[in-house]
Amino acid sequence: MQRYRILIVDDEINILNTLKRLLRSDDLEILITTSQGVALDHLQNSEIAVMISDQKMPHMEGTHLLEQARSISPKTIRIMITGYADTQTALNAINIAGVHRFLTKPWIDAELVTIDRKSTRLN
Repeated sequence: MQRYRILIVDDEINILNTLKRLLRSDDLEILITTSQGVALDHLQNSEIAVMISDQKMPHMEGTHLLEQARSISPKTIRIMITGYADTQTALNAINIAGVHRFLTKPWIDAELVTIDRKSTRLN
């Protein structure tokens, strides 16, 4: 069985742990981090099928992080989850970071799991 790696980046550990529990599956390896630098290291050193990032984080906004992720690992499916959804953020996420999905907090569990399952099959 092929195991896919999912990388989740958020500055709130409670969000990370919730997403890790929600997405837990035998065919997935879930990596979580509060550090944008660690996230970029993961992308450079391992194959990441899906990356989920928050927008509002210290040191680097999610759009900038996902833009860098796009250049390091263009095949990685990029998803943004944010509690601060506005039109400009959504446009930047799509046009600059090339996100495949833009979700707002609070998210709908079933929707996120479905998106994640479809995304791992795309890689």
